[in-house]
Amino acid sequence: MIEATKHFVEWQKMVVIDNNITDWEIKNTGGGDGICLKNSHIIICTPNEYALFLHEVAHAITPKHGHDGYFADRFTGLCKRYLEPKN
Repeated sequence: MIEATKHFVEWQKMVVIDNNITDWEIKNTGGGDGICLKNSHIIICTPNEYALFLHEVAHAITPKHGHDGYFADRFTGLCKRYLEPKN
């Protein structure tokens, strides 16, 4: 099983705080994809997948939107904020 790196876990904490979802529990388990549960849990089964984690954060901050345009806009914004190189 591959474990999440310390950098990834610290980055997850920063993203959670920045997006005001500190009441959500984050678990890195290894093996599979990511899951955003309605009971305030994000489970990342593929460690160190930054975009996958942001995908699940987008679900957490856009409840009841599934994969609609509103969700897509939020996910794109998260990717631009956290994954694009800083100039």
